[in-house]
Amino acid sequence: MKSIRSRLILSMSISIFAVLGIIVGIVGITVRNSTLEQAYSSVELQAKYSSKKVQQKLEFAMDISRTLANSFQGLKEIGSTERDDMNMMLKNVLSENPDFLGVWTIWEQNALDEKDGIYKDTEGHDGTGRFIPYWYWSDGNIHNEPCVSYDVPGDGDYYLLARDSGKETILEPFEYDIEGKTVLMTSIVAPVIVDDKVLGAVSIYLWKLCSR
Repeated sequence: MKSIRSRLILSMSISIFAVLGIIVGIVGITVRNSTLEQAYSSVELQAKYSSKKVQQKLEFAMDISRTLANSFQGLKEIGSTERDDMNMMLKNVLSENPDFLGVWTIWEQNALDEKDGIYKDTEGHDGTGRFIPYWYWSDGNIHNEPCVSYDVPGDGDYYLLARDSGKETILEPFEYDIEGKTVLMTSIVAPVIVDDKVLGAVSIYLWKLCSR
């Protein structure tokens, strides 16, 4: 009798442990699946949020580029093309937008005011005298130097694509090292068009799209 009871208890214990094992397993799988679903959902939401933020940044930068291009077009049409004033407009836009790495404008030879000869090798100009200032952030300060390679196919596509097409252009994002970090940045360009002719372009260098 004792032996039978012992075997019965042992059998019941095994059954109970088996059932408990199944229950624990089911609970574990359910919790795991629920955790994974929450994780996937969180990642998906984060991706949508990040994508939306990038889109908003691009749209805002394009609005600024377009506004500057339209302003410069208007100044050209009324003959009010003081380079110092235009430089101040570019610098002010940059100072008010720390998410912009830089802002530039490039004009075709003598297309702005027919005074390129006066400005050769002065600040924000190269040996051509063309109006080509590039304002940019560095070490928390704003600096100015002339754009480079703007007339070289390939290297100068940041300007030539918009000039040759006469259309607003967003360059493919590229990685750039800034202050020890690799950031993803792009150039948003708007052409300056007067009497159906492209005289130049304005661009925003947008960064902080993402970093690592």
